Amino acid sequence: MARYLIVYAGRTGTASGCAQQLRKKLISADAVNAARRRELKKLRLGDYQAVVLGCSVHMDRLHPAFRRFLRRHCGELSGKKLGFFLCCAFPERARQLLEEQLERTPAPKPVAVEWLGGDISPKRLSPLGRLLAAMVRRGGEVDELAVDQRAVARLADAMLKSLW
Repeated sequence: MARYLIVYAGRTGTASGCAQQLRKKLISADAVNAARRRELKKLRLGDYQAVVLGCSVHMDRLHPAFRRFLRRHCGELSGKKLGFFLCCAFPERARQLLEEQLERTPAPKPVAVEWLGGDISPKRLSPLGRLLAAMVRRGGEVDELAVDQRAVARLADAMLKSLW
């Protein structure tokens, strides 16, 4: 039985990639896409000691499947060690969105919260997404982004230590 569960949701694959990297760093972990309801139906949260929830931020909103999972399972998450990760071009805004969500959905205090960066490579975006990414880059608000491997390691370490 896996000790850790990673539940993630995203639009372009960045959150999924981060979840898989985190899964490799945790000794015994399962990863589930929150947008795949069939997978969620089979899920038994009671089988896990710690849960990491992560998502991408798109158009200034946390992924809907992430918000839905948190709302529906907040009671089951109490008593678990929790970690959160966010994939977004703007770390401060991402943290603010998560804090707002946690105020609306009471969940246990997390062991760790990490901003893992993001990937706004045009090939993975919709036409509108490509246009917006180009505007953001031109405005100088963000450089090319990549997943922060050190942040992935910090989150994994915090989750591992939480069960010692």
